[in-house]
Amino acid sequence: MNENRGPSLQTRFLSPPGWEWDTFRNSSGAGLRYGFCEPAKIPRARIVLLTGFREFGEKYFETIHDLLALGYAVWQMDWYGQGGSDRHFDNRQKVGGASLTGAVADLKVFFNVVLPKDPETPLVIISHSTGGLITLRYLYEHPDTIAAAVLSAPLFALYANGLPTWLARGLARLAVTTGLSSRYIPGGGDWPHNPRRVAGDSPTSDDPQRKVLQQRWMEAYPSLRMGDPTFGWLDSAFRLMRESTRASYLRAVRTPILIGSAGRDALVKSEAHRRAARLLSGAELVSFPEAKHELFMETDAVRKRWLAEIDRFTDSRISSGRATQGRR
Repeated sequence: MNENRGPSLQTRFLSPPGWEWDTFRNSSGAGLRYGFCEPAKIPRARIVLLTGFREFGEKYFETIHDLLALGYAVWQMDWYGQGGSDRHFDNRQKVGGASLTGAVADLKVFFNVVLPKDPETPLVIISHSTGGLITLRYLYEHPDTIAAAVLSAPLFALYANGLPTWLARGLARLAVTTGLSSRYIPGGGDWPHNPRRVAGDSPTSDDPQRKVLQQRWMEAYPSLRMGDPTFGWLDSAFRLMRESTRASYLRAVRTPILIGSAGRDALVKSEAHRRAARLLSGAELVSFPEAKHELFMETDAVRKRWLAEIDRFTDSRISSGRATQGRR
């Protein structure tokens, strides 16, 4: 980043001691930013933290603090087209469908080239929203590479601004086939600096400080800013959701998965989480009736329970995996 001033935030929302940034190249030569921090002691597991649409690593510093305190190593990657990674268009705020179509390949490079080669330390993915959809695809294509996965409000089905899914999907496909892939969806545009939006009701969180974190970071660092979805991104998302949530697809995924679902989610459909949990082998579903979309950015009560569930689930899967290895 070239910006010199940072946001005025409490220490818990800033980078933890020892946090480092770096970049790797994906198969197309784009630079993807990642960050990492290893605890002083041998980690219980190595967690790969993957964000949702428009998000970036800085937004999750508080959660990274929490995971480090629990004894995990944490690595985080910004998707191609957002955060500190290279962008698709001259207008850096627009993201194309390539952010989804190439995401699994980018994640594979990250695991194979960037992460430490340490077979004794289990790998765990924790992902949010769009990151959860990409994670599901990765687990399907690369079985037996991850000890466990945690999906926070994964994007399995999308609310489409009041439109029926079939109509929104069809309009996005039509826009792409007629050369409008890089156009914003109706009503969309570049990131706005809008103080009233910060002070108003958030569709993603009820916590007064966490719900404005993304805004604060984007105010301080223009290079992090992103606009609304483009038709290309939306079309790719619809196609990936449709393919990845087929019953046969879900039954084929064997990695232990914990799904966190928000009862007041206005962005993704919680009923799709319940269906997936029934079809995925070994999946657990934890519901938060009072929560909005961003469980990691919600109130202390929600976050405390969510982090406890993650630690319990991860610990049980790690212990189970080591016991299985010991019997071989």
